[in-house]
Amino acid sequence: LDACVICTPTFTHKDIILQCLEAGKAVFSEKPIGETPEDSRECYMLADKVGKPLFCGFQRRWDPTFSHIQDSVRKGDAGHIQIIKSTSRDSPLPSIEYLKISGVYFTIAWCMILT
Repeated sequence: LDACVICTPTFTHKDIILQCLEAGKAVFSEKPIGETPEDSRECYMLADKVGKPLFCGFQRRWDPTFSHIQDSVRKGDAGHIQIIKSTSRDSPLPSIEYLKISGVYFTIAWCMILT
């Protein structure tokens, strides 16, 4: 085993990431790395210390809807765009039990470089 993929509830990310790095594994985690900026810094500092990569994934980057918007902007179909702000919600909605423990509000911010 060379690497670990972390796709667990948000509140578990930091501890699992630290355990994986301490075991000498590369880590790919869904966002966020930690619940606070300090948690994230701690994870990245340990990754540097042990010499293993720590990647944070933006799961929407390859979503077909978002790819279509990105392609339209790059082709100029939408005119001159300075900023895009998008809010999306998964379908179907997660259960109330998941929302209570997810650690974040149920909104996904979309990040994209347009250049």
